[in-house]
Amino acid sequence: MMMMMMMMMMMMMMMMMMMVVVVVVVVMMVMMMMMMMMMMMMMMMMMMMMMMMMMMMMMMMMMMMMMMMMMKMMMTTTTTMMMM
Repeated sequence: MMMMMMMMMMMMMMMMMMMVVVVVVVVMMVMMMMMMMMMMMMMMMMMMMMMMMMMMMMMMMMMMMMMMMMMKMMMTTTTTMMMM
């Protein structure tokens, strides 16, 4: 009887340990997945920000070019007007 009780206790302890290990492993896996997802999201956000910055820079350059062209045109027109 005592042996049986000891065996049962041992089995219960083993089962509990196994359950705890499984739970811990699952939690670790979930945490890893969450971290990976967060990293991916951060990377995507960074990429988007970089793209936006590049677009803004391009737009600014275009605007500057247009302004320069306009200034040139204005200067020529004014000079011609003066000549007149």
